[in-house]
Amino acid sequence: MYLIFYIVYIIGLYKNQTNLGILATVGFFGYTKYQAVELEKDKLQAQQKQNDDSNSQSINESANNESQSNSQQQSTTEEYTSDEQQVTRNNVFDYAIAAVNEVGDADLLKFQEPVYNNGEWKIDANNKSGDGANTIIVKDDGTVQIWNGPKTSMDHETKIEL
Repeated sequence: MYLIFYIVYIIGLYKNQTNLGILATVGFFGYTKYQAVELEKDKLQAQQKQNDDSNSQSINESANNESQSNSQQQSTTEEYTSDEQQVTRNNVFDYAIAAVNEVGDADLLKFQEPVYNNGEWKIDANNKSGDGANTIIVKDDGTVQIWNGPKTSMDHETKIEL
């Protein structure tokens, strides 16, 4: 390849057409550089494909390991939660409302924010009419106590299963 362009260059000089010789030489070097770049590009693409394949394999293995770990952790958490505490901040009102509805109408009460202390949730509730106040105690096992006033006398106690 080099030889051909060199011959064209010499012929161009011989015929006093230096422009043709210069163009042929520049074209030759440009084409050679283009081929080198394409070869390097092909090598990089092959290497990237190989890396992508190994990365996807390691990601799949990592995802499988993480999935197994999460399922083991979730089952342990569920066992702990069911043994220790079934009443949480997310469902304490469900227990309170179910107990109140056994003896009255929970829609007539305005509930305050629950407070957790020593294994039980305390919820203060007022009548919407403004008369009377109640204290509702929800224990971790689902037992609900409804007190008249600030724990002066217990009006009702029940075990709620949701």
